[in-house]
This record gives sequence, structure tokens and C-alpha cells, in this order.
Amino acid sequence: MIAWLSTTEGSDPIAMCLEVKSSGAQRGFHLSTGEWDLAQKFHDKGEGHRYAVLIVRRSKQGGPPAGMDLLVDPVALHADGRLHRDADGYVIAYVDRSP
Repeated sequence: MIAWLSTTEGSDPIAMCLEVKSSGAQRGFHLSTGEWDLAQKFHDKGEGHRYAVLIVRRSKQGGPPAGMDLLVDPVALHADGRLHRDADGYVIAYVDRSP
């Protein structure tokens, strides 16, 4: 999704690519390999500030969100040790050999 957001309090909004994810109390979320690759491309071009993940924290009781966290440039956050990433998937390709 494209969004116009301020990345810090008082700053002017900028156009950015925004992934919106839902999370429970453990503050974890799933980011696909394609989404991570896109974040990496933004970061590598010096445009990491234009890619962010908005985490909507849900409470167990339901209702309105318990809170929201904006993670700008997740690749830089990972490099700085402020974001932990576990690779938990595989990209699988196959050849259709049906007659």
C-alpha cells in the first residue's frame, strides 16, 4: 500500500510503501520473503525511510487495537539489532511434468 506518513513526530509526511500487519501481545508478525526483498531494495537504494511496516497490536479480548507500531526501514532495524528476524519459509519452484 502507498501511504503518506510522518516517520517522526513533527516531520512532514512523505510517500512510502507501507505493509500493514496484525500482531498479538508477543509483538511478532509474519513478513513474506517478497516483502523482505522489497524492503531490502529500498534500503540498498538509500530509500529505506520510504518502506515501513505498521504493526497493529491486537488484544486477546478483541475490540479496538491495543496499539500500533511503525517500523521504518526494517532492514536497518535488523542490522542495528533492534529487530530480530527468523527465516521460516522457502521459495519452491517446480516443473509441471503432467502428460
